[in-house]
Amino acid sequence: MQRDDATILESICEDPALRRQFLWLRAREKGDLETARDLEGVDPTLSRRVAELQAEYIARGGRLDTPQEQREGFGRMQDELFERCAERAG
Repeated sequence: MQRDDATILESICEDPALRRQFLWLRAREKGDLETARDLEGVDPTLSRRVAELQAEYIARGGRLDTPQEQREGFGRMQDELFERCAERAG
């Protein structure tokens, strides 16, 4: 079956919790801590979910110590989360 990114994006947009994970990762990639905190304020489980993504990333050797590592790391986590969504979609 051929992967349909548009369908995957639609499914992400339809899931508020998943959508907020992507928005949080994007905000952190851009260094926008205020938006990340705002998202955490409206979703009580968001911090736990993104902490799990970060822990997995770090366990594989990823680093988030410097601003450059954070930009790269949070971008990679977005890509990995998208791939998980694609796998679930079919």
